[in-house]
Amino acid sequence: MLYCIRFYQEYFEHRAPKAAQMNINLETLRTLRVPKPPESLQLEFADFVKQVRLLSQATTEQFEKHNELLNELKIAAFSGELTAGWRETNRDEIVAAVAERDELLNKKVYQAIQGRRTR
Repeated sequence: MLYCIRFYQEYFEHRAPKAAQMNINLETLRTLRVPKPPESLQLEFADFVKQVRLLSQATTEQFEKHNELLNELKIAAFSGELTAGWRETNRDEIVAAVAERDELLNKKVYQAIQGRRTR
């Protein structure tokens, strides 16, 4: 019945007086034709609705878990915990990259100084 009434919602809204609050009264309901499908189709529809509700519930739960994980990730990132382990694991590569960067910077600084002296 709920889904049938929801189906008729637009019809109810169209017939409702514009100046008053929308109400569904017995006169309106008595004029409606409500289909009664065979019991097998009713059971199939009920099963379908249950499956949709379970999917909706699972989606909501996953969304909540996603938000919890995202919040934990933000805390770890802003507190430095997120990168502390990575820095320790990759210490040798970081040291090598820093040395290479410093060497390039020193070379550029030296070249800039030499360029000023020749002017």
